[in-house]
Amino acid sequence: MQGWPHPIGGWRNGLVGYIVILSEIANVNVLKAFTYLMRKLENLSSVALMQLWKGLTVLVVCLCLNGVTHESRADALGDLTFITENYAPFNYQKDGQVRGISVDLLLKIFDRAGTDRGVEDIEVMNWARGYKLAQNKLNTVLFSTTRTESREDLFKWVGPISPTKIAIIGKKGSGITIENSMDLNKHRIGAIRDDIGELLLLSRGVHKDRIYRTNSSKTTAKMLIAGRIDLWAYESSVAFYNLKEHGADPDEFEVLHILEESELYFAVQKDTSDALVNKLQEALDDVRKSEQ
Repeated sequence: MQGWPHPIGGWRNGLVGYIVILSEIANVNVLKAFTYLMRKLENLSSVALMQLWKGLTVLVVCLCLNGVTHESRADALGDLTFITENYAPFNYQKDGQVRGISVDLLLKIFDRAGTDRGVEDIEVMNWARGYKLAQNKLNTVLFSTTRTESREDLFKWVGPISPTKIAIIGKKGSGITIENSMDLNKHRIGAIRDDIGELLLLSRGVHKDRIYRTNSSKTTAKMLIAGRIDLWAYESSVAFYNLKEHGADPDEFEVLHILEESELYFAVQKDTSDALVNKLQEALDDVRKSEQ
């Protein structure tokens, strides 16, 4: 039996090592496990000790392999944290469930990346909070985020997710025409705090006192429906979705001006490791290839 400890003391020492390993795996108090083991060893013959040794060897190997497999799968995307906002139809929460085009894509990315994460690993919060968090907290991924020149150096980018149009929306028959920023300054314009709509308005010279900032698309949609603002600077499909959700007829509204056409991305906190960002991008690329 070369390679197996023969003396009783050797068996005991080996078994003590095993009990420490098993205790760590099972998260059991090592001292209690050790005390229990020593009591049992006093009454065992050398043959019984050898059988116990063999059994524990198989158990430890299986547990360790299972632990490695589980951890590598669960942690395939490292410590990345995924956050989003209510931005239907791309991402939103309804009846306690996170849904949307971008969410469906992310779930496919999770599968391709080899992680067991799901919708329960996606946190929904208002845009201003999420936008700040994604700029300051390592390993944070914010979606769906419009990629623009002004934001380029604020994040690392994974995508694209989908094309997007940031527009000025108003009621039909309002008589409002928008040809330049001077025209925008004549009206009350709703925008989500720190959203791309607000950023584009400011970059085009719209005065801050003409921008009615809110924390949610729900609030802004209701303001436009009630006539408390004249216009809304927002992603066009998301704006019309929200207007319908809050009781308005979308056909009563129209796009008066396009501020910018771009694409939606996953915005990753800029100090996050390139290895994690690349893994996320590779998984997305694999999803796209599989859909062709």
